[in-house]
Amino acid sequence: MSTETVETPVLPVDTGPGGLTEAEAAARRPRDRPRPPGRSYASIVRANVFTVFNLILAAFAALTLTFGDWRDVFFLAILVVNVTIGIA
Repeated sequence: MSTETVETPVLPVDTGPGGLTEAEAAARRPRDRPRPPGRSYASIVRANVFTVFNLILAAFAALTLTFGDWRDVFFLAILVVNVTIGIA
């Protein structure tokens, strides 16, 4: 389980159609922080592949392959679809 910090929402800025003046921009620049990078592709894949639902499906697939007919393992398509939807 991951934890992320919640940032305070930015309130609308009252500026004219010309934008900020040089003085206003210079006054705001020290207050601005760089935004943290978004989640990496690897973390998104990891979060969507290693779930309890997928673990259960994989366990049943292993049991079915071990004790049953290999054609009964086609329900693994559900696992693939679940992962694909989560990543997309």
